[in-house]
Amino acid sequence: MSRWSVLGSGVSGLCIATLLAEQGEPVEIITLPDCRAASHWAGGMLAPWCEAESAPQQVVDWGQYAAAWWSARVSGVEQQGTLVIAPPRDSAELTRFANMTSSHQWVTPAEIEPALEDRFARGLFLQRLNLRWKTVLPVACSLPQKVILIPGWQCNNYKRVY
Repeated sequence: MSRWSVLGSGVSGLCIATLLAEQGEPVEIITLPDCRAASHWAGGMLAPWCEAESAPQQVVDWGQYAAAWWSARVSGVEQQGTLVIAPPRDSAELTRFANMTSSHQWVTPAEIEPALEDRFARGLFLQRLNLRWKTVLPVACSLPQKVILIPGWQCNNYKRVY
C-alpha cells in the first residue's frame, strides 16, 4: 500500500487528503511552520453563484458541487448566503454585477452585517448556499482518522501538522 504526503493544508490540500483517506490510503499533510494557507486569507469561502458574473456556467456548477462536497464531509460549516458590497464610488459596478447574476435581492448591508453600518448604502444578498469556515483547523480535524500527525517532524522547512 502506498503512503501519501500532501504538501499544504489549504483547501486543495485538505480536499486531496480527504479523498485519499476515504479510499483507505494512509495520508500525511505537510505544511510550512507558521505559514497560513491561501484559503485562510480568503476565509475558506465558496460562493458559486457570484462566479456567474464573469465565469462560464461550468465554474458555477463546479462551485455548487464543491459546496455540497464540503457540506457532506465537514461539520461546523456555516451556510449564511453571500453579501456583495461596493463603496459608493463603485455603485455602477455593483449594478452591473446585479445584472450579470441572478437570485439576489437588494439589501441594506448593515441589516445583515452590523459592522458595515454607515459604510455601504446598498448591497446584494444571495441567499443561496455560501460555505465558510473561520479557520482551516476545524476542517482538518474532521478528516478521516487515516490522516496522521507525527509531532515535531520537519524536513526542508516543512512540518507535518496533522
